[in-house]
Amino acid sequence: MPSGAGVQFNPQSIAVPANGSNSTTMIVTTIQGVAGNFTFTVTGTSAGYQPHLGTGTLQVQEYILSVSPNPLPMTRGGSGTVNISAMPVNGYAGTVALSRTWFPSSASFADSWSSQSLPMNGSVQYQFRDLGNEPYTTIGLRINGDATGIAAHYAWSNLNFASSNPPIASCSASPTSPSPGQTVTFSASVSGGTQPFTYTWSGPVSGGASSVAFQPTTGGIYTASLQVTDASGQASSTSCSVTVQQSSNPVITITTAPTSLSLTIDGVIYPSPQTFSQWAAGSNHTIAPNGTTQNGPTGVQYVFASWDSGLTGQSPAITIGPSSATYTATFTTQYQLTTQVNPQGAGAITLSPVLSGNWYSPNTVVSVSATPNAPNTFSGFTGALTGPATPQNLTMTGPLTVTANFAGAGGLTISGQLLAPSGSGLSGTAGTVKLTPGNTTYNTDASGNYSIPNLTPGITYTVTPQGGTFCPSSTTFARLATSQIGVTFATGVPSREYIRLGSRVVAIVSCGAP
Repeated sequence: MPSGAGVQFNPQSIAVPANGSNSTTMIVTTIQGVAGNFTFTVTGTSAGYQPHLGTGTLQVQEYILSVSPNPLPMTRGGSGTVNISAMPVNGYAGTVALSRTWFPSSASFADSWSSQSLPMNGSVQYQFRDLGNEPYTTIGLRINGDATGIAAHYAWSNLNFASSNPPIASCSASPTSPSPGQTVTFSASVSGGTQPFTYTWSGPVSGGASSVAFQPTTGGIYTASLQVTDASGQASSTSCSVTVQQSSNPVITITTAPTSLSLTIDGVIYPSPQTFSQWAAGSNHTIAPNGTTQNGPTGVQYVFASWDSGLTGQSPAITIGPSSATYTATFTTQYQLTTQVNPQGAGAITLSPVLSGNWYSPNTVVSVSATPNAPNTFSGFTGALTGPATPQNLTMTGPLTVTANFAGAGGLTISGQLLAPSGSGLSGTAGTVKLTPGNTTYNTDASGNYSIPNLTPGITYTVTPQGGTFCPSSTTFARLATSQIGVTFATGVPSREYIRLGSRVVAIVSCGAP
């Protein structure tokens, strides 16, 4: 039986006539929230006979009653709506009859139901309106569910009423007597009401924070409007003003195009834009870009072109007039074309037009040519250009990279062996070596022998064994002129460099402590 279930038989005892039958009723009472299929056994006893057993299965069905939202914010005299739903458990398919109870019972509402009959997996709405005379801050709404054969179910929603003390908003400005160009902050304060508060600003400022700022550019009176709404929906509005003192000096702005580049103004370096309201009419000042060329993101630079407002030269002197003014330094954008040769020294890349540092204006068409150094051959471009054709045209739409790839035709080879201790001597061990330039890895055979073919004469190559500590750690051939054999590395013997001479392995150079 389910946990907490009660069982009764009505009647508890029955008489069974010879060759006849009789019956009793088993009444099972379960607690709320228990559902499922339960196996039970009934035992019958009679004097002079062995006990008889009978088994059966009890299917207990249930449902879940829920109300949302909970809690529900309310205002005095306001209306509210809750949604009521029922979810079956273990196949229950009945219908729930709904009613409601207010706590305290003296609560007074006008209400209506969309339906008071709730099917499983369905929902209904219960709407109500406060009659405006509740002295409470919280009222409990209990939804009662009554379904055939199942104990009464309850679901709750607490109605939270706003305090009778509504919010009162006020605001202030700081500083109280700002000048043009100076930042002014409007701040809100609230007394009463129910937190949290929502702030809405308008006028010269906007936003939803308790403090907002703006920067007036001219003198005058600026008024900010504020509305504060508390958690219960009660609102309070106010406004505050600040008088910006009209400076007798004009407001001078110095900037760059594009913005955020740097300027030198009267010998001091500033990021752009900069605004000056302290310069008196008739005063003289010097403005200049902070360098003819300024760096941008990787592969981008900006080159000074000119000043507007009829100014000439890179570092003009300006005389402040009676009116506000803006001076803009215009820069042109340039993109860098990066060229690479693979392998190094195997050939060359030629650009046309040729510009210092390979910096080009946007949409410049650059002719890119590749020329191999004999006896190499050009195998093709990669990067911003592809394919074996040379020359090719490239349009500078941003920072670009082009690699010219060449194939070695010299037929030079570097070969050797990787060695490791074996018995009282050394023997070959399988592994890998890496060749630079190119960072290409080559595998040895089972005896540790490796061979690196098709190397280009005149290139400096380095061979480095991989996967352990070897002696030597690497070997470099400057401007390779002939094939190299017997380039041997030993591991497990870090104090010596070993080389194979015929059938013998001989230590010839000390790599560390003797």
